Amino acid sequence: MTRRPLFLNTVAAFAAFVVAAVIVPLGAVNSARPPARTVWDDEQALASLPPQIRDVDEIAIDSAGNVVIAGTTSSPAFPTTPDAADRSCGTDGDAFVMILSPAGDVRYSTCLGGPMTESWVDIAPAPDGSIWVAATTDLRVRPEGYSTTECHVAIWRLRPDRSALDGPVWLGGPGTIAWLVEAETGPGGTVWVLANTRSSSVPVVNAWQPALAGDYDMLLARFEPGRADPLLLTYLGGSSLDQGLSLAVAPDGDAVVSGRSLSTDFPVVRPAQPNSGGACDIVLSRLDVSGRWLEYSTFLGGSSWEESVQVAVDADGTVFAAGRTTSPDFPSTGESIRRNANLDNFFVALDGAGRLRSAALIGHRVERVPADDVGAGVRNVFARDDGSVLVTGAWFSDNLLRGGWFAALTNNAGVDLRPPLLTETGADNCCIAEAETLAGAYLYVVRTNLFMPAWKRYLARLSVSGTRPESPAGWHAHR
Repeated sequence: MTRRPLFLNTVAAFAAFVVAAVIVPLGAVNSARPPARTVWDDEQALASLPPQIRDVDEIAIDSAGNVVIAGTTSSPAFPTTPDAADRSCGTDGDAFVMILSPAGDVRYSTCLGGPMTESWVDIAPAPDGSIWVAATTDLRVRPEGYSTTECHVAIWRLRPDRSALDGPVWLGGPGTIAWLVEAETGPGGTVWVLANTRSSSVPVVNAWQPALAGDYDMLLARFEPGRADPLLLTYLGGSSLDQGLSLAVAPDGDAVVSGRSLSTDFPVVRPAQPNSGGACDIVLSRLDVSGRWLEYSTFLGGSSWEESVQVAVDADGTVFAAGRTTSPDFPSTGESIRRNANLDNFFVALDGAGRLRSAALIGHRVERVPADDVGAGVRNVFARDDGSVLVTGAWFSDNLLRGGWFAALTNNAGVDLRPPLLTETGADNCCIAEAETLAGAYLYVVRTNLFMPAWKRYLARLSVSGTRPESPAGWHAHR
């Protein structure tokens, strides 16, 4: 599940919301240290990542249990392995894919891209050992008719034996501007790709919505190995601004997409909530594997703002979504767990037909005195084999001087199974890039320091199996 940019000139409303959520009066600055955090289980450091990494966008687990990370680098000296598909890293920002063993040893590393810029890289390992790689790209070597001023989504496939990269194939066409959100594998080794666009010239295939409806729409496409053209490619959106944020694939191959919408006419089908509730709602849609119809599509939100939503699907087809809300009337189906005056994390579950099964608020209040945090951003949602759901993200203090990450383990109704893990990682190690689970047992974290020049990237894992007693000790590792 990958971080994506806000679009520069057309999301002023979104940007204003973020600014309003995090800026506080100077009088509210709080320098008090919080009490010790509860750590679920032991953390184990796995590897320090190469300093030539500029951004880590995605982390995944492949079919052999290896840890796969992807992102961008601007260094010609980026370390690649002798069997790399591309060892010539560009200087303006290339994508990279690195495969590490569960113990953190590098098994494969390659660059991919061209003389221009690749960014917002995502990876989708397939059961056969291949790995789909997608990126927003300004790659100069394009099919005939494409210009160098366009922005496209390129998709590669790293073969199971790592001998070559197939592709790229393209989401879009001449005149298209599109930004990647996420890629996820489906049955038969296919891959679903979610993107956002403001272009009306995307060549659709088997489209449920054949044309751009507003300022920005989502794009959903499905590709299969060895085929240059998508099996389907469709717009999805209303008459204003709609932004896809997360993608999951159901066991039957359907795509479940989440996003946020300023459109009051976003297409709804058998909705749990038929109308927009406020300024910006989340939307949840399930698109049939053929691309020809929506199984369901719904708004979800209260009278203010909802955003930053991420989704997961379990083996029964139940959809879990988590994100952020500022609405005091967020449609909860039960008692709210905790309430923050500024920003809450929400958790919802929809059954296979799109009916709302549960909606709750997940607490993330991490400062006790004298002030509350303004909130946290959900980054990942994982449906675990035992029926529980793991929600992870980052939190920021009300004075913007402290931060860390949280992990909440809930049941399928959003009720806490364990107290949320709330970790302050400190000024020299403030954020996480991505997380993934391995057989539901471990949370892999790539931590990223945002304060130049001492950027740090390293890989760690934290047991969330629940088999060990909680420890009252604070967070000590890597401080």
